[in-house]
Amino acid sequence: MNIKSFALALALAPTSIAVSHADILTFTFTGPDAHTYDVSNPPPLDTVQTNAFISHDTANNTIYFYNIAVAGGIQDSVGYFQGAQLYSGPESGPTLLPGTYNLVNIANNNEDTLTITTQGVPEPSAWALMMLGFAGLGFAGWRKARRPELAAQG
Repeated sequence: MNIKSFALALALAPTSIAVSHADILTFTFTGPDAHTYDVSNPPPLDTVQTNAFISHDTANNTIYFYNIAVAGGIQDSVGYFQGAQLYSGPESGPTLLPGTYNLVNIANNNEDTLTITTQGVPEPSAWALMMLGFAGLGFAGWRKARRPELAAQG
């Protein structure tokens, strides 16, 4: 591979990386109704309603998110937990909000704490910089290996 081909490959590498990405949020319920699951952010929209939207977790289980006009909260396979609104933006384009929320399961009146945490997903530019760095190290090693060694003078 000559230098021009190498430079062209490096220049095009960032364009081959996916531009869009989704964060993965972990929903951890602590209390009597303890359970955990992961949801993409922004969430995939299955149905959009006036005061809610229906989505699913990474295991494809249905989840309902409600806005504050209908007492907020979330409904999943364990129960309907009312409290705060867990997203910002319209129901047609919501963004889930990491944080800690006190919710009440209306089926049994249990108080639970929901903690939404984000899992780090590297940005495409971070991947491009890392690949560029490894390519630079490889190129430096290749150049050093090709350089003739000088005879020791004594």
